[in-house]
Amino acid sequence: MKAGFVRVLSLPGSRLRDKKYRNQLSVFLICLSVSTLVWLVIKLSKEYSLIINWPVSYQNVPAGKVLALKSDTSLLFQIRGKGFDLLRTYFNGPSQRVNVDLSKLRFLRDKGILRNAYLLTYDIKTILASQLQLDEGLISIKPDTLFFHLAPMRSKRLPVIAPIRYTTAPSFGLYGNIVIKPDTIRVEGPAALIDTMKFIKTKKIKLDALEATSNTKTYLSERYKNLPLNFSHQTFQVKIPIEKYTEATVTVPIASSNDSCRMRFFPEKINIICQVAMRDYKRLEPSVFKLSVDCDAALKSNSRFISPHLVTSPDYLKVIRMEPALVEFIILQ
Repeated sequence: MKAGFVRVLSLPGSRLRDKKYRNQLSVFLICLSVSTLVWLVIKLSKEYSLIINWPVSYQNVPAGKVLALKSDTSLLFQIRGKGFDLLRTYFNGPSQRVNVDLSKLRFLRDKGILRNAYLLTYDIKTILASQLQLDEGLISIKPDTLFFHLAPMRSKRLPVIAPIRYTTAPSFGLYGNIVIKPDTIRVEGPAALIDTMKFIKTKKIKLDALEATSNTKTYLSERYKNLPLNFSHQTFQVKIPIEKYTEATVTVPIASSNDSCRMRFFPEKINIICQVAMRDYKRLEPSVFKLSVDCDAALKSNSRFISPHLVTSPDYLKVIRMEPALVEFIILQ
């Protein structure tokens, strides 16, 4: 901008090169600024009427009840006042919620039960004006009546489910189970709604290329945002245990499933190839596996080869394959 101004000054015939003209221009701009400021002060000193749509939150719901239905989530305020005050109210207002106290609810009887209720905004006008730091006489509120439906409160403990999508880096994998804390929470709300709920969902979690155990914080799903429910917990910790895995081979002897049936196998031992976490590698030994061949199946077989059955294996590893998959056998008399 400075370079452009210099170019304008250097133009042949430019009046800005005239010092007298520049002084006159400066005086003109100062006068224009002062007059604009005076005009603005005069305008903002006058009284105006301003309409603001203000979001509300409800407090002090009667004990043992929950708001199943509420007529309005916002109130329309018509505010009169000087321009300076209205300007501040306009810019600060919608960013904050107005708290509506339900301790002054008036009830209607529905078959002898106090259930439907209403609240005259005139009854809470003083409180709302105090919140807005305005004169009560300068405020009018619409609608003039708020209607509510109160339902019996019911509580229920529900399991928590966290929708998780994750991938691991090569040679890494899940070690054990994913842990959610807390894994159950207490939910309060209308009986008709609580009775249909089987579980609670959190927000979706997506993680890629994990190389270590992940501890992630998550929150309740947005689906519950506008429901008349209270939750004992709003945040959750999700632990995804990750370990480095390696491929290992264990040589395990084969046995007959029936002690009364004498069999001989060729080979007598086979290799079990498995995937195991590095931390469990030292725990691998033949004794943690059990391989057997069904004697009755071998007697009925028309083949000299049979597939051994893996009866027992540890839960901290994943069996990939057995080599060889078939062994030759003979039945001894």
